[in-house]
Amino acid sequence: MRNYVQAYGKVIEPLLQRKTLLIKGFEVTLGSARKAVMNKVKVDNPTKAELEAFDYLKQQFSRPSTIVHFSSNRKLWIDLDGS
Repeated sequence: MRNYVQAYGKVIEPLLQRKTLLIKGFEVTLGSARKAVMNKVKVDNPTKAELEAFDYLKQQFSRPSTIVHFSSNRKLWIDLDGS
């Protein structure tokens, strides 16, 4: 995602801070156990900064340069991230 949104780390900072606060106190593991823990966590009353960050990301990911319909007549580029 960092490749598609300018200053990605700065933009998502409010969302990362909220995530850190939400999972505090939970033993976060991997796989289905992590999913079960995250299903218990609810986001209530997001701050103005969190809403602005979320709306900005939605706008950036819905730009035509990011989301396009597949065409077999054009070159296909696949961006993979191994992390």
